[in-house]
Amino acid sequence: MDRRAHSSNGQRTSYSTVYRQEVANLESACFRPLLCDDTEIYGSHVDVGSFETYARTRSRSLSSPSELEDVDDGDVLTAGGLDLKALQDKTREETTSGIEGLRLPNHVSLSTNLEVRIPVSTLTQPRSLFEGAEPPVPHTTEAKAVAVLLDALESRGPIEGDDFLEFELDDFSIYIDAPQYPNELRPLQHLNKADRFFFDGILSVGDTRLYLKRVPFRELPVGNYGDEHHSVGDQIWIRSVLNEQLNKEVYYKLRSPSVEYARYHNPFLWIADLAKHVIDYCEHLRTTDRRAVLSDFKSRFSIWALRKHRKSEAFRKCDVAKVREEDIISTHTVDWFGTPSTSANLFVRQTYLCDEQRWVTLQHGHMKCESRGLSRQPEEFEVGDAVLVQTQSTSLDLENFMIEAFSMEGTKKFVRLRRLLRRRLVDRSAPKSPLNELVYSERLVDMEAKSIARRCLVRAFRTDERIPAPYDRNGTGDAFFITHQELATGDGTTRFVPVDPDALDLLRQGFNPNCTIKSERLRGLDLFCGGGNFGRGLEDGGAIQMRWANDIWGEAIHTYMANTTPGTCTPFLGSVDDLLRQALLGSKKTPRPGEVDFISGGSPCPGFSLLTNDKTTDKQRKNQSLVASFASYVDLYRPHYGLLENVIQMVQSKHNRDECVFSQLVSAIVGLGYQTQILFLDAWSFGASQSRSRVFLMFTAPGLRVPKAPIPTHSRPDVPRRKLGLMSNGQSFSQREHLPTPFKFVSAMEATDDLPDIQDSKADYCVGFPDHRLAMGYTPALRKQVQHIPTQPWGMSFSKAYYGGFMDESTRQLYPIRGKTRVSKISRGWGRIEPNSVFPTITTTCSPADARVGQISHWYQPRPITILEARRAQGFLDSEVLVGSALNQYRIVGNSVARQVALALGLAIREAWFGTMLDEKPMPQKAAGNSYDVTKSIEAGLGASSGPILLDSSSDEQSAGVSEPLPRETPLTTPLTTPAISDMSERTGSETRRKRTSTFYIEVVAKRHRSTIVKLDGDGSV
Repeated sequence: MDRRAHSSNGQRTSYSTVYRQEVANLESACFRPLLCDDTEIYGSHVDVGSFETYARTRSRSLSSPSELEDVDDGDVLTAGGLDLKALQDKTREETTSGIEGLRLPNHVSLSTNLEVRIPVSTLTQPRSLFEGAEPPVPHTTEAKAVAVLLDALESRGPIEGDDFLEFELDDFSIYIDAPQYPNELRPLQHLNKADRFFFDGILSVGDTRLYLKRVPFRELPVGNYGDEHHSVGDQIWIRSVLNEQLNKEVYYKLRSPSVEYARYHNPFLWIADLAKHVIDYCEHLRTTDRRAVLSDFKSRFSIWALRKHRKSEAFRKCDVAKVREEDIISTHTVDWFGTPSTSANLFVRQTYLCDEQRWVTLQHGHMKCESRGLSRQPEEFEVGDAVLVQTQSTSLDLENFMIEAFSMEGTKKFVRLRRLLRRRLVDRSAPKSPLNELVYSERLVDMEAKSIARRCLVRAFRTDERIPAPYDRNGTGDAFFITHQELATGDGTTRFVPVDPDALDLLRQGFNPNCTIKSERLRGLDLFCGGGNFGRGLEDGGAIQMRWANDIWGEAIHTYMANTTPGTCTPFLGSVDDLLRQALLGSKKTPRPGEVDFISGGSPCPGFSLLTNDKTTDKQRKNQSLVASFASYVDLYRPHYGLLENVIQMVQSKHNRDECVFSQLVSAIVGLGYQTQILFLDAWSFGASQSRSRVFLMFTAPGLRVPKAPIPTHSRPDVPRRKLGLMSNGQSFSQREHLPTPFKFVSAMEATDDLPDIQDSKADYCVGFPDHRLAMGYTPALRKQVQHIPTQPWGMSFSKAYYGGFMDESTRQLYPIRGKTRVSKISRGWGRIEPNSVFPTITTTCSPADARVGQISHWYQPRPITILEARRAQGFLDSEVLVGSALNQYRIVGNSVARQVALALGLAIREAWFGTMLDEKPMPQKAAGNSYDVTKSIEAGLGASSGPILLDSSSDEQSAGVSEPLPRETPLTTPLTTPAISDMSERTGSETRRKRTSTFYIEVVAKRHRSTIVKLDGDGSV
């Protein structure tokens, strides 16, 4: 626009006069007023009256507070000109006047806070079109407004320059007018889809403010392009159709949108910024003679944008509030690093780490946000460390080395490594040596330090020493051992000779399990202990000693005690609810708060398992509720560490999120102040030859070191990736990962290749392998059915054989009639195990004809799997005893946690508790004292000495076990025969039914003693 306007006589003419004259000339040329009123724009007529009638039918007025219940998000609420403050005042007055007639539901107490949330705006049409809407400032036409604003601009001083003029546009709404979308609000990114848009808003210069309505426009200039600018910011203008036709460079700069238009405009600002950065990036590529291709925007674009704008305030939005300052009603006092006893409104004591998906104690370092998450310290290595190295980038295999030295070549860091060879691969005299036995060699290699994956445990033993756990578990927990070293001979060959452990002075050896001070171990309470595979596996890690164990099933608690070191653990036979009740009452027979350092439990899974047909029965509801009992134990004893195990179906992903027991448990544990993490662990990843996936909730007391999630040591079979659950932030609790490992997964055939062929097992005994027998009645009919399932190809079943054409009709007659689920195409009944893969999940019953879990027949022998084969799949040691009938022995195995997984978790807890996994002085932690909210009854019980641990709610007089409280420094001692009963006992895994008076024996199999017999009515005899 020419800002040096002059009249014909040479006198200067004001810009407003020129503007008015040119508008008049344009009107004359068009033979009609350009902007005579608000209903006719360039020959396009809009019937405002009919639209207002339509708007009234679409809008609703609040006549009473009760009508709020019927308001939907899409409804338009009208109150005059939609003055929100007036609406709030009006609602408040009506609420006060009608409160006497307001009836609350019976379940809502008078102290309950009621909240009715009304969206800031749900309008889809501009506010100016609604009945009763009044402009906030004087209303005029665009031509008159521009002329007035030009006068105001000139009054402030001479207008210099020839580029353009701009006025500020506030409280604006932008919309389209089309037959299908009459006067609907539209975001600016849709401008190219329409012939023109319209805006309402306040045009201003300084204090001069005028309201415009229904102003058409087609142009939207955007500025701040170039990578020297971090954001488009406020450099966005509108050029109206009027100024376009007048050929005037007059623009309206967009400032703040109206209330109803803000939800349309804010996303557009993000899109405008993105478009700016894309164009800037393309310009950057052009200046470097590169073409822009779509793949550039997968990663290179974000790298370029961060490099250019990382330090800009526009890219660092961590401190930007989501609300405007004027919207803040009140503030709260916050006690950072506070406790529940704080006087502040809120306290913060934990941080959620998104990358690691766990809650940890709040630290000062967490207060520094780097926009890309909290940085983690890289693992540091030292000379002498035993490490696992990925020697080939394309391979997922890890090899064993020892660090000899570090060096630098330019900016790259290199490391000299000594090979630690797998003995079974190099020593022909020991082809059956354990998978994790290494040979100390003289072979040295140099490679980049980044090839090191992680540390591992390596310990040397003499050939006549017994290899203790965890080094005797075939590599679970990255634990290896050395008994031989490689020795070169004069003829160029090598020999393998016994190694002297003391001579390996450079090797930083793994911890010595035999030297762990028992008084420094965590005192454990094992709930729902079953046969003890979980508890013993945790103990194998070396940091935990189970002092108390509880289960409701007699055979399970017998099995637990039969495999426990005499004098270390006291069992409780009965319901966890009874045990908890007596502990809350301060019984002398139960552990007291402060005595329990660790709690573990595998709560009954039928309440969540897919194998349970109806999870809504009273029995299964009871099983589900036992999770709450576990949380109550944590609340009472406040242990340093804890673990809960269950099936992955316990975690709800999308459906029934409101009923997700696991989420509620996590909330309870986090609410108690515990550092919490969720682990999704597969049994095969730690050396178990079984497809068994479970979820573990691991928690740590505030201030203590948090255990690291166990890293898989064995490769993954051919199974899909999977995520566990869904949190409120859209992330999963955990997920299955495919990582490099030092071992291949253990197949079913490898786990049982030393067992004899027992054919159909009808002899019912195998010398040397007493548990190598069936756990079920093997009827002639079932035996014929299993025999006729082909052994080749591997993994055949009835459905594969019959529907795949491998079975004739005469053989088909051996199986149930058609129409049964067991003989459907999707059935797994009469299925043989794939020997080169892992066992399917071991359940509590052996049912070869079951449609869901029937793939449990041997791969070539005509029978289902035996108890011993199921034990091998679950990681039970062959030397351990199972008590009960064959059916119950199999059930104990199926109810257990895989031993290898338990060991990996036990090692993780050891590293956290002692602070090291090496053969060096441990650093046990001093946990902060917990504050217990104890009742008077508990306080009364805590004052007395610890009596016998007998779980019998009918009497507190009997004694069995230790007679005085044990100090922390001494091991717990119990007699070899310790009774522990409950009035809720039953010889099943259920926790729901009472059983009449009967007699149980609990005897530790160490040295035969006269058993203590305790009846459920409280009378005991010896």
